[in-house]
Amino acid sequence: MVYDLIDSELTFIAFTCFRLIFGIFILTHFIACIWYYLGESMARSGVASWTSSETGQDPPVQQRDLLYRYTTSMHWSLTQFTPASMEITARNAAERAFSIMVLFFSLLIFSSVIGQVTTSMMSLQNLQANAKKDFWRLRRFLRNRQVPPASRTRIIRYLEKQVYKDRGHVQQKDVKILTLLSEPLKNLLAWELHRKLLTKHRLFDVLQQCIEPMVVRLTSVAVSESALAEQDVIFCAGETADSMSFVHNGSFLYQPAQETQVQRELSNGEWFVEACLWTDWHHLGTMVTLQAGELCHLEPEKFADVMQMHMWPWELCFHYAVEFLALLNAQDVSRRSDLFWHPNLQDEVNIRNLCATEPDDVHQDLDDYFENQ
Repeated sequence: MVYDLIDSELTFIAFTCFRLIFGIFILTHFIACIWYYLGESMARSGVASWTSSETGQDPPVQQRDLLYRYTTSMHWSLTQFTPASMEITARNAAERAFSIMVLFFSLLIFSSVIGQVTTSMMSLQNLQANAKKDFWRLRRFLRNRQVPPASRTRIIRYLEKQVYKDRGHVQQKDVKILTLLSEPLKNLLAWELHRKLLTKHRLFDVLQQCIEPMVVRLTSVAVSESALAEQDVIFCAGETADSMSFVHNGSFLYQPAQETQVQRELSNGEWFVEACLWTDWHHLGTMVTLQAGELCHLEPEKFADVMQMHMWPWELCFHYAVEFLALLNAQDVSRRSDLFWHPNLQDEVNIRNLCATEPDDVHQDLDDYFENQ
């Protein structure tokens, strides 16, 4: 349970060391108790033991207070796991045999603990050494190819941020064991990773509430991610739109081509270019990265392929597209942009009524629409 809460490799190693040390402490406690019980048993039977024998000028251990007896026995137990020594030794054959068994046992346990700690520390050092070596090769490559200093600095700074970010966040591609998941579990994982972001859009929230397996499949097939650096141009005015995008993190600036419109900054949870899901769309502005971040992209073709697998979500999306395009066509041409649909406009599309509509009713509405065209 504690390991599930740890996302730092350094903290993970520190907790592993603490767990091993705590385990050794518990183990030595029980060995110390058995050692003291063995000594007292031998003393009661009249055999010389470590508890009844005097050490130097001190009285026998069995005549001392409880704290001293426990710490002495614990001290002897710890010396069996380390090269340390003390004045307490076995005084009879039973104690000698027990000491030999503990020594063999402690040899295995202590070497195992040292091996685990050493391996963990070496893995951490190797990660840091590999990163330094990669940056040295990068700088050498950029200098040999005569990349201008300004571009070189921008590339190196972005990669430094990405490496530092990756140390604190494990990437899915780095978890090789995930490849062993079954296809349904891979779909479920993809949905859980993007659920909070996609359901900020009312349509996907409705789909998730009504027929969740479809959106689970959708996120696995049609959703992809990309990392952007500062000043990266995502698209320019006039280009053909190829995906609807959600801002996962970072900050992005939209610069409309129309002089009558103002620039707008987008942050976490917002989306843009939704129109490409419902019609052929060419960008009406330029999107630039202000602060390095990540985007989630929804591809229109794959989105359509998944939605048409079941009649009800396809009809729901059709009904939604009709209303969306009606609003878009009703808007003045000078006001259109790639941000036509955003949270401030979502109440204008009648999704709330669609959420309560039964599949048969949607089917009837669709038939009526075709008859009226």
